[in-house]
Parts: sequence; structure tokens; C-alpha cells
Amino acid sequence: MPGQITDFSPGAANMTAILSDFQPVSNTISSVTNALNAVVTTSTAHGWSSGYTVQIVVPATYGMSLNEQTEITVTGLTTFTTEINTLLADTFVTPTFTPQTASGFTTAQAVWVTGSPMDNIA
Repeated sequence: MPGQITDFSPGAANMTAILSDFQPVSNTISSVTNALNAVVTTSTAHGWSSGYTVQIVVPATYGMSLNEQTEITVTGLTTFTTEINTLLADTFVTPTFTPQTASGFTTAQAVWVTGSPMDNIA
């Protein structure tokens, strides 16, 4: 169940689920540059600020493959610069198949990790 946390720590009085509706904000990535400090473009406005830490997840189906946390510098409503060096990485290419019909497809995404508390559940 999303948001379910079970306490398995030694000495825990009981091991019951703690339910939470917190889900970190994620944004679909539409491009990542090949650069010393990669520039990420999201499909919609990300709403983030410089200094936030985000997880960049780009599955190999996009050519470039990334799974790294980085501090960001916001450069626009849908763009930010990372501390990730992608100079030697394969070029980011959007898959040509339709994601909705592809079994097990994961989109390239940027997921909020730290900064002001952000979630997408009211």
C-alpha cells in the first residue's frame, strides 16, 4: 500500500502499519542535455527552487541512463541545472513506442527529495 510504513526496529512495541498520504512531487522529464552540469527540462512547470535536492531517474529506454540525486539550480519554469556530468552519457532520446501500451514502462522523472515540504496530496 503506498504510504505504508511498518516499524520493524528492535524493541518496537508492535509492528503495525503507519499510514501516510505523503507522496513526493515528481515531474516527467522531456529532455536532459549532455553537459558537465546536465540541464533537465520537465514536461510541465516543476514548481521547485534552487537548492532543492531531486532524484533524476532516466531508464535505459531513453538512451541515457541515470539514477542520481543532485542539488538543482532553477533556470526556468520547466528547466533546472544539475550537478550531474552527462558528457560521456548516451544522448537522451524519447522512446518511440506508446508508453501507455508498453508493459512495465517507466517514464523519465525528477522526484523531489529535499527542500520545502512538497507532496501532491492535499
